[in-house]
Amino acid sequence: MNITRVTCPSCGGKLDVPDNRTVSRCTYCGTEIILEQGRDQQEQKDIAHYSELCKVAIEAKNFEEAQRYCNRVLELDPKNVSAWLDKAVISCFWSARSKDITGSYILELTEWRTRLKEALSYVERARSLEPASEQVIKTYQDIISRQKEVCKVHIMAFEAIPQPHPPLLKNFLNGQAQIAMGLSLTVLELCPNDMEMLANIDLLHNALPEIDWVNWDERISAHLETIGKLNEKKGAIEKLPRLKEELVKAKEALSKVSKQKGLFNKGRIRASEQQVLALETEIAHLEKVIDT
Repeated sequence: MNITRVTCPSCGGKLDVPDNRTVSRCTYCGTEIILEQGRDQQEQKDIAHYSELCKVAIEAKNFEEAQRYCNRVLELDPKNVSAWLDKAVISCFWSARSKDITGSYILELTEWRTRLKEALSYVERARSLEPASEQVIKTYQDIISRQKEVCKVHIMAFEAIPQPHPPLLKNFLNGQAQIAMGLSLTVLELCPNDMEMLANIDLLHNALPEIDWVNWDERISAHLETIGKLNEKKGAIEKLPRLKEELVKAKEALSKVSKQKGLFNKGRIRASEQQVLALETEIAHLEKVIDT
């Protein structure tokens, strides 16, 4: 058994303590001495205890309490990946809210964006500690899903009001629309060209033309351009098979008319050739649109 020489913090007495001991008592003054190994073991117990309390508080949506427990874990172990990810989850869900005229809750966009920025910074801290962690990837994906869920709630609230929109609900509708637009833009910062969020922007832009959306947020202009290109691509994909079928038939007709003889046959051949050329030109354009 190995022996370690320790010094009493109270009287300065020297003690020889076996390595398998976590607590000793000074033989000179009676002071209880917690050895380094004992402190490490107690810290691990505390970390496990606070981590469990944090997760329970998150499940109960008591985010203020969860934040306190999470901070205690990180005080004991600043490199605890799970604690950094818990902080990310807490920041993502714990956002400022205020009641609107319907009694439901609406998000304060500025506060929401601040919380989201915090959440992503905590995920990045965890990623720097464990770059290949599946837990880090899953937490990031959960945060994105959370943004989409909240955005969907506001889109549904907006769509639930029948058109034409009652004047008395104009402020409510505009508020829901602007929150949904803001959240959609935030998700697009993280996931460029997300089709669901682009569809939200297209819906809101068309449904409320009285709002100057382009000046409301300069990013909307670029996204509307992307939406236009995606819609053009979608139309090209849908149209291309039909044009290819028409080209096959046009070529068959050209082959058939080319074998015929008659006074006006050259005119029919020229018309068939022009039809084939027009179809080939349009097909080439659509394929370019699709490949872009």
